[in-house]
Amino acid sequence: MTATLEQLAAAPRDDQAQLWLVRAGSTAEVTALAQTSRWHQHVDGPGGFGVLLVWDGAAPAFEQVADLARVLIGQGMYYLGAWGAGSSRVEYAVDVTDVTMQIDASDGPDAAIVMTTAFGPVPLDLALFELWALAPRDEGKADGPARVVVVLGGAEGLANAVIDRAADGDSAAGA
Repeated sequence: MTATLEQLAAAPRDDQAQLWLVRAGSTAEVTALAQTSRWHQHVDGPGGFGVLLVWDGAAPAFEQVADLARVLIGQGMYYLGAWGAGSSRVEYAVDVTDVTMQIDASDGPDAAIVMTTAFGPVPLDLALFELWALAPRDEGKADGPARVVVVLGGAEGLANAVIDRAADGDSAAGA
């Protein structure tokens, strides 16, 4: 499977936010996609972006998440939500990577951080709502219009749930 990037119809917002769906077999595929001109044009080019990483089955390994996080943080990711079994380990991998990158860059204690959330057993609708309507960011991280849902491992049921939710007209707006 090669990662794909698809814009979804979503509830209009004053800030022109856009909802994107990435289907990928692995985090490595997402890492490769995030380094393409299409990603740069639509996702990180307009500014910072939020990501919801979802999977069915086992969570991706720490090293795989760290590799992906390094690329996404470097491109302006300000929020990452992790949804699936082991979501707290995925969140931890992003947090450790973010702090390590800050230390390596000598940004010090005042560096802007990536806000993260591990959703555990929370329904997918609520995770989508947070990404679309709330996507918390630390002061200092640039906001941007892109919100990206990354579905890993060929979980078509999850991808379809995201598409259906976006098509509801209230997008991931929670209601």
